[in-house]
Amino acid sequence: MLLSSGTLWPIWLLLLVLTLISRQLSLNLSGNWIVLLPLLTLGKTQLIIDHFMGLKRSHWAWRMLFFTYLTLVLGWISSMSLLSGTH
Repeated sequence: MLLSSGTLWPIWLLLLVLTLISRQLSLNLSGNWIVLLPLLTLGKTQLIIDHFMGLKRSHWAWRMLFFTYLTLVLGWISSMSLLSGTH
């Protein structure tokens, strides 16, 4: 069952706020705050998968598959960024 566009507004606004927070953190990369960027990205993509792709009520295995894929990709991107020294 797809959600109506009226119920997606709070999710969209939350994604917007999280994106603005991510932007501010990326401009001020210092210390332990760099760890928050992949976590925020993981949270945002999980919201998109659950609400906009409609997988919130799907079987747990499908959700875990997407979550595992996202964790691997974000971990790879983060490790490449740290290893290259571009963080």
